[in-house]
Amino acid sequence: MEREIKYRAWHIEKKVMVSWPDMCNNPELMRSILGGERYMTEGKPLIFVPMQYTGLKDKHGKPIFEGDNLLCEDECPQTELDPPEPYNAMGEVSFKNESFGVIIKYKSYHYEEGFLSFEMMRTEWGGPIEIVGHKYEVAGTH
Repeated sequence: MEREIKYRAWHIEKKVMVSWPDMCNNPELMRSILGGERYMTEGKPLIFVPMQYTGLKDKHGKPIFEGDNLLCEDECPQTELDPPEPYNAMGEVSFKNESFGVIIKYKSYHYEEGFLSFEMMRTEWGGPIEIVGHKYEVAGTH
């Protein structure tokens, strides 16, 4: 199965996200973001950070891109006899070792800090995954 290829881009100066449809409707902007050319406005180059779609969606059906912050809420029994204890894992989507995955931002009961590929996530993270922001976003504005 082939993964849909699309991007979004963070405009560093204006601090706004440029969507895939906006990029597709402006070929000059798309070349600037993905092709390394400088898109000029008012005589100044605009600087963008492109982020690729992973091919996955969160529990609300929202596409997951590089740079997204993900939260996984799950329950983990301490022992077979104990009731489940809730735990969370949070991380930032990244491309590393030729694979998309999550850099765990804080460790929890079950997860250590470090990189967890999406393949490992499918077997390790039992709960639903939710996008809770992206790495360029100011906390509380999502």
